[in-house]
Amino acid sequence: VYTSVGVDVTTRESLQIGTKEFAEIIKKNFKDTGKNFKAIVKKPINKQKPVVTNDDLNISSFEFSKNTFKLDGKGRVQYSAKLSNNAPLPEWISFLPSQRTFLIDRKNKQLLVYGLPYVNEDTMQKLGDYELFILRKDFGESRIEITDQNLVSPKLEDQKRASAEYLKVRKIIKNKTKQFDNSFEFQSPIESVITSAYGKRRYINNNERSPHMALDLRGAVGREIFAPKTGKVVLAEKHFYGGNKVILDHGGGLFTAYSHMSEILVKPEDVIEAGTVIGLVGMTGRVTGPHLHWEVFLNENRINPELLIGLEYAQD
Repeated sequence: VYTSVGVDVTTRESLQIGTKEFAEIIKKNFKDTGKNFKAIVKKPINKQKPVVTNDDLNISSFEFSKNTFKLDGKGRVQYSAKLSNNAPLPEWISFLPSQRTFLIDRKNKQLLVYGLPYVNEDTMQKLGDYELFILRKDFGESRIEITDQNLVSPKLEDQKRASAEYLKVRKIIKNKTKQFDNSFEFQSPIESVITSAYGKRRYINNNERSPHMALDLRGAVGREIFAPKTGKVVLAEKHFYGGNKVILDHGGGLFTAYSHMSEILVKPEDVIEAGTVIGLVGMTGRVTGPHLHWEVFLNENRINPELLIGLEYAQD
């Protein structure tokens, strides 16, 4: 939770501070102590209504629990925190909810980038004070034939494994960590061509399955795969459908995933610079041939990687 009371509020009934301003104060003054945060604000808060003051150091402090927050109707955070002297926080202090998506710097402004969901029908979605009308798009269809019937209709043991792996990935992409940068620029993990687009309705052995929520890039077995942005390895293991799979956390709710590798060249907790080789193209898991299956997650939605790079489609 980002929060701060580090500004003069003498003439303001409610304190609401922009992301950049209070994030900087958090960075300097907040220390995560487990279930509680403690904050020290090195300036007077309100001369007429002092909160907790030390005349010599001119410091005010307060603490609160992670579990005491809830949103009000205006998107502000309500809390049940107390000051260091056990007095309640004054009503004229309010906190903004934490930033839940990727922050970028552009033309001297800070913008939040949101990933919108893939929809099967026109859908209205509320985003803060805005209502967005998301139109269904027809991305076409893809039909493939898989000869290994256990990869088409898995036995119960493998169904349980695949389900557990899916839930593990979903849990990972719910996390929001500190961003490595404020740029939404990507390099392609392979300088190649697109063989299967994002969003296509997928048919396996003529049976409709979940849409193809990734970009498939052509590559021979053993071809190097590069990190498109700096990030931290949060998963590097073999999955039932995805084969050898790596997920990078770029912070701010942005993740990228790479499947079907022949070899993984990184391990969990590694911090990988953009352009670093993270693995080799392969054909592990459920595939019809060697390629890279590349996914991009933003605020828990899988977005179209094609929008981030400039690759052409295969012509054969």
